[in-house]
Amino acid sequence: FTGHKRGGPDVDPLYTFRGHTGAVLSCVCTKGNPESVLFSGGADATVRSWKIPHTAEYNLFDPYDEMMIECQVLEGHSDAVWGLTLHPESVTEVASCGSDGTLCVWDISREAPLVARVPVAGPASAIQYIKTSPDLIAVGLNNSQVQLVSVSSAGVVRTLDSGMTEEGGVTALDTHPTQPLVIAGYTDREIRVFNTEDGTMVHHMIVHTDAISSLSIDPMTGSNLLTASHSLSIRTWNIEDWTCDHEETAHQRRHDEGILCVRFHPFLNFIATSGADSTVRVYG
Repeated sequence: FTGHKRGGPDVDPLYTFRGHTGAVLSCVCTKGNPESVLFSGGADATVRSWKIPHTAEYNLFDPYDEMMIECQVLEGHSDAVWGLTLHPESVTEVASCGSDGTLCVWDISREAPLVARVPVAGPASAIQYIKTSPDLIAVGLNNSQVQLVSVSSAGVVRTLDSGMTEEGGVTALDTHPTQPLVIAGYTDREIRVFNTEDGTMVHHMIVHTDAISSLSIDPMTGSNLLTASHSLSIRTWNIEDWTCDHEETAHQRRHDEGILCVRFHPFLNFIATSGADSTVRVYG
């Protein structure tokens, strides 16, 4: 986390996407092959896909032109959409989960984009494709379960039980790039690591002093895990021996919330965080 500047200059937005009628709760973005697409999920129960214009075609000070920014509305949920995840091998497929207790799989290249709609065991707030088996999706529920859903059979194939004895749920999920592992973060300050092939919990430990808000596995090597918490700390963990290699304090607490999201860059040596203080920070 070295080399970053505190209190750097403000950055003006290049694009403003308008369409949701409620709060935007989740976002994911494709890498751009041939063009980038942003998916957003909202409290209005919709998922929307936005084609990001090329920078050369867009002037920061031009008036807003809704024709410039194409939006496709994906309707299938009946309540807020809290989680989105991109297919690891397809730039047009995305999966979503929400408060209505359903998981939806979408493919925006199809005339009818809803591929599957699968009921799960309760409201869900975290979702990730299994990178070693892209037909499977892990979804984290508010009742502390993680369920594995098969896209091809459109059903739940396995439930991963956390063994939590207190009330709480899953707040964050990520999957290992080369091993059949799901790592889940919980409101009880613990992470739990599951083997997706047999459903066993292979490791668990307390990693923060407050609820875990986000986590991310290094997509290039799979050897490091980032965790973030409402206690305002970011920690880096070595996955081989589960030691903490580094800790950084970031953001400011607002309305009992701290750090909301942390992510590794997909192929560069950067991480980014966002917080309840309405700031985004990039570390290199």
